[in-house]
Amino acid sequence: MEDFPVMTSSTEEQIDWSLATWKGSRLKQHRDYLALPFRRKIELIEEMCDASRRITEIQKQQGLPSTDPRNGTSD
Repeated sequence: MEDFPVMTSSTEEQIDWSLATWKGSRLKQHRDYLALPFRRKIELIEEMCDASRRITEIQKQQGLPSTDPRNGTSD
């Protein structure tokens, strides 16, 4: 049986495998969010609220059950 050389590219050697777990990925998300300026954090929260409202409207139009993002009540 022949020995084959390991062919690992330099980019693969630099991969942070701790980010490949749920916990590692979540910690990275938290670190990235904490590094953002306050103004950007507020913008992101507003964008998420807008998206939530749009999804709720679409669900109602299609007759699907939905939860009101303002008070958490279900239809």
